Amino acid sequence: MIYTSDIKPKVMRLWELPATTELSPHSLKDAILRTWNRILTEMQMIDRNYFAAFSNTFTLNQDGEEEWFGTISIPNLSMVIHLEYGENGIWRQIDTVSIENWDYRKQKSIPGALISGHDLLSIRVNFDPSDGEFRLRYISCEFDSSAPVTEMTIPPFFSAMFEWGAAAECAPMITTDRMELKEIIPAKTSLFEAKFSENLRQFKDWLRAQGNKGITRRIPANARRRRQRWRI
Repeated sequence: MIYTSDIKPKVMRLWELPATTELSPHSLKDAILRTWNRILTEMQMIDRNYFAAFSNTFTLNQDGEEEWFGTISIPNLSMVIHLEYGENGIWRQIDTVSIENWDYRKQKSIPGALISGHDLLSIRVNFDPSDGEFRLRYISCEFDSSAPVTEMTIPPFFSAMFEWGAAAECAPMITTDRMELKEIIPAKTSLFEAKFSENLRQFKDWLRAQGNKGITRRIPANARRRRQRWRI
């Protein structure tokens, strides 16, 4: 996990620890935010699945003898990728079917799920899930690259990319009367931007190599939240 708070002191050291009157904390924060958003935009252009998230885990209630039913909310305009069912920490994907094939799968006892709705989804399954729980994987279509980000779940060996990028973003905001600092700004800015561009290229190559693995900048909901029961 890479945090904004970890990047700040490293950027200051790259600029040889300027005084707060030369590079204000607010300017530093803005530079880091712009770097986050540059990287997020690149990630979105390569693979929107990078932003896939899991819903809270939930259970369904029995609705008749052979079907189980419930509802769950997901962010507005999100696109569902698939439904997963878990028992004892082992998750498997459940096939979703159209209403036209629903009765056939019930008759053949082929496990499946029927999902309908938009923000508030209705979920129906044709098997007994009472020993486990469900979660949805979805992509939010409301991605906003201007939204503040304070952490990102990517390999820590890419942290230098954020540091170089933020340092380059800081350059126009440094104000100083010290000649020794003024003189190094152009060269350092070119160096930081070149380092950032090279790291970003390597990161994009790594991201493409992941395929559709659903690496996310969010922590899966079931990792820190207690299970919720959703009812109609």
